[in-house]
Amino acid sequence: KGVKRKPAVDMDYKMFDLQLPQHAHFREKVEPMFQDIFKGENQKLSMFFGKYSEGSYVTSHTDGAVVTLDGHDRYDRKRAFLLYLNEEWDQADGGLFTDEEDNGQPKFLPGWNTVLTFRVPRYHLVTPVTAHKVRWSIYGWTLEEHVEWDEKLMRDVTKFSQEQPAMAGVIGFLLLLLVCWGIYKIATSQPNPPPKKD
Repeated sequence: KGVKRKPAVDMDYKMFDLQLPQHAHFREKVEPMFQDIFKGENQKLSMFFGKYSEGSYVTSHTDGAVVTLDGHDRYDRKRAFLLYLNEEWDQADGGLFTDEEDNGQPKFLPGWNTVLTFRVPRYHLVTPVTAHKVRWSIYGWTLEEHVEWDEKLMRDVTKFSQEQPAMAGVIGFLLLLLVCWGIYKIATSQPNPPPKKD
């Protein structure tokens, strides 16, 4: 009791959700730049504007999450993308994106017009900004509708049976034989005799 739990991700920066109505005019201008490159079939984009001041940082995390968009539905993040908007930035200024899953843990400068993208989930962090500067970025994720594993399995099976009907028929027949064999083994197995009484 009274123990404060540390959040899974510790962060200190400002983020502006471009899905909000008050930012719609800005989103309309920047979204086309990302849509053609990153948005796949049946995907949506979730976009934010990030402002890191001196001392701002984000600790290790993966970006993996199921999120709500437009106040409803659940979506899985699939790919992250960042566009950096900082002129005259060097390593001594901090605010470096660090890829923790690469053996060398490379650090990337948030330089002007630099685009960074990676599949989610992937462990990464942002080092503290050490300079008296502001680090700007437009960032976000491609989203796909969240599907529970059993529903996804049924979709995959249905898709496979439509694309490969002959193979699906053979697999279905083999599964039926396996089930029948299992039932036969259960029906013909001899129960263990009761222990003899002395």
